[in-house]
Amino acid sequence: MLPAKSVSAFVFDQTGQRVLMHLRGDVSRWSLPGSGVEDGESWETAAAREVREETGYEVVIDKLVGEYSRPDLGDAKRVYSARVVGGVPGGRPPETVRVRWLPIRRLPLNRVPGHRTYVADGLRSATFLVGLV
Repeated sequence: MLPAKSVSAFVFDQTGQRVLMHLRGDVSRWSLPGSGVEDGESWETAAAREVREETGYEVVIDKLVGEYSRPDLGDAKRVYSARVVGGVPGGRPPETVRVRWLPIRRLPLNRVPGHRTYVADGLRSATFLVGLV
């Protein structure tokens, strides 16, 4: 049996100083937008769909940030960088409690486990941040 697939998206604002996150209602922790890939859906399409569902923003996927194996959850995870091309903030309750652009230098400590790694990898992959990280 193949592992389940999940995605997250790392989205900077136009200044490159803030990252898009949402406060999840199920665990009361901050998270990059993302979740499972549906049958027949590409990784990239899933990432864009999840951002739209969880934050209200439409995005274009730019590149793969990293691939991760999560044996404890029985899935394979990919994180992509993306940029906003439309939409308005607001997620689907109860999945999303709050949507915020958070300063990269002051991200909340109560993040979903694993998202510290995804955020660090997303920051490293951002070419315009060279020297800041």
